[in-house]
Amino acid sequence: PTINSVISKWKGFEKLSCVSEYSVSVCKEGETCSEGQKVERDDSFQFMEFNSDSNLEECTEYSLNIKPVHNDIDVKGKVVKFITLSRPIENVASLLTPVNAEAGDEQMITVSWNAIKCANHYEVFQKVNTPDGEWERIGTTGDNFFKQKGVPCTEYKYGVKVTI
Repeated sequence: PTINSVISKWKGFEKLSCVSEYSVSVCKEGETCSEGQKVERDDSFQFMEFNSDSNLEECTEYSLNIKPVHNDIDVKGKVVKFITLSRPIENVASLLTPVNAEAGDEQMITVSWNAIKCANHYEVFQKVNTPDGEWERIGTTGDNFFKQKGVPCTEYKYGVKVTI
């Protein structure tokens, strides 16, 4: 996949030599599929190739449905799930900040930060604010906040790492 399209290649003649045409559609997760596009086999090429329109949304889940078309029998298709890519993001650390921590009821600490577009997940780190305190990963989340029970009368520092 790219930011807004997908290219798929397969060997159409290898296992289904009696099939000369495929119907290929791209479906956004949770929505209806686009009408299938006809892809005809050309044995002068090593691979069959489908190029989607360039109107897919960035960082979005889709499925690619490839269905062999045969006149006499219904042949089961292949479904491949994918996520379109994100644009390159510069200076991600500054986009995450500020990282805030707020103490709530019963020593529950809520750590929050700015959400990053197309983030896959965030890792949250904590260290006790002492000279010999070491950073430790305390969790992973898909949200832009994390809750952790704290120890009374202890000061912490928090950090966040994002995977896009």
